[in-house]
Amino acid sequence: MHNLDFGFYFSIIRRRLPLVLVVTIVALVAAVMVVRFKTPVYTASAKLLVEAPQIPTDLAKSTVPMGATAQLLILQQEMTTHDALVALASRLDIYAASPQTPSDEDIVADMRSRIDFRQVQLDAQDPAQRVAIYAISFDAENPLLAAKVTNELVGLVLSKNQRERTIRASSTLEFFDQKAVALDHTLKQLEAEILQFKNDNRESLPESLDFYRSELLSQQERQASLEREASELRSKRGALVAAYTSTDQLPGIEQRLTPDQQLLVDLNKAISEQLTMFSDDSPIIVAMRTRIAELEKRIRLVRKPVVADGKAQNVKSAPFGLDLQLSEIDLRLETIAGEKATIDKRIAALRLSVAQAPISEAGLTALLRNRDNVQKQYNAAIAQKAEASTGEQLEIRSDSERFSLLEAAIAPTKAAGPKRRLLVAGGGAAGMGLGIGLAILLELLNRTVRRPQDITNLLQVEPLVTIPVISMSAGKKRNKPSIASSTWRAGTWRESWRTYLTMRGI
Repeated sequence: MHNLDFGFYFSIIRRRLPLVLVVTIVALVAAVMVVRFKTPVYTASAKLLVEAPQIPTDLAKSTVPMGATAQLLILQQEMTTHDALVALASRLDIYAASPQTPSDEDIVADMRSRIDFRQVQLDAQDPAQRVAIYAISFDAENPLLAAKVTNELVGLVLSKNQRERTIRASSTLEFFDQKAVALDHTLKQLEAEILQFKNDNRESLPESLDFYRSELLSQQERQASLEREASELRSKRGALVAAYTSTDQLPGIEQRLTPDQQLLVDLNKAISEQLTMFSDDSPIIVAMRTRIAELEKRIRLVRKPVVADGKAQNVKSAPFGLDLQLSEIDLRLETIAGEKATIDKRIAALRLSVAQAPISEAGLTALLRNRDNVQKQYNAAIAQKAEASTGEQLEIRSDSERFSLLEAAIAPTKAAGPKRRLLVAGGGAAGMGLGIGLAILLELLNRTVRRPQDITNLLQVEPLVTIPVISMSAGKKRNKPSIASSTWRAGTWRESWRTYLTMRGI
């Protein structure tokens, strides 16, 4: 601080001040001229309010979860595309007053610079009580055009938002509807496969396994019972044959008619009565005679030699009672044999069903498991479809979160730009800065020696004394003192150095 020569610097400022003032005044005049001829710009603004859902979300939820800010950003990008801006400018004749029709690229760049989307900041402290408000504005030289374009942008935002939310909700409903239809078709196919599997394996289904086991036990018991009965009948038959062979009679057994013999007697009586009313060629008489012939043939066949253990016995003509008992026993034995054959087949089938039951159970379990999984997916798809349908109704009725016009744009009465005072002040400040910079540049380029310090810096030696230049011009006007060495140039430093050495006696 002690080495600073304030007087020297003050003299420089005083000498360069006219230059700074001239540059500053020129810049001010230029700024005033620019502001005077610059066309005023008007800004029209409209406000949109984000309304909360009309129905609580815990009762009915929209299927378009996108927030208002994200939705507005998407709409902004869609509305500021190249084609959209060119179409908007053409539809509203925004550049009709231009002397030359600008190119599409210039229109897009200019429109993007004039359109503004922003969120209005409110002073609410509680975030839960804050209301989302967005402002859309447009700049134009005509206030009516600015308001017209702004309202057009707001209308596009409202219509696009409603349309896109409805489309999203409808697409969601269509997706779940197609999913439900596909799952329903799959479910029907699985049910048809299950039904076909049960029909193909109805004898070995797992739900009938207990029944088959109990039936198998019952058939086995019935088979044992029939075998016992057949053994008893064969023993009885042998005893009857042996008794008649030894005694030629059946004690304790009375002669009686067989059912066929009794029926034959009844038919003979009936045909005698019918002949009193019908002729011999009557269908009734013919049928009765045919029946009588069949009975007589059957009765004759019953009367045959007595057989015991498959061997004919040398017996006399057996009485009718013995033939009757033996025929009944033989008929019962034949019935038992046929029933046993049927039971054997049934037992074999039951054993096969019981053996195949685990295999059928595994296949049926796999089909049922697939059916249950698809059923769960189908039930979930139906529930999601119902939610999607509710969400679509909310969007169609505009009961979900939506944009609403809070304040429409009106033609502004005051221009938003240019800011004349600010531009003039900026021009003056720029001129002053330019003048100061020019003065500093001139001083840096000036290498004239104007003070002893300059000599010291140049020669790297401190001079003993400096003599100022005394100018005796005409009129004896005394100039301001200056340093004698101020006329020296950097090229004469060697001569000055020799003079200095001579004065020192070196």
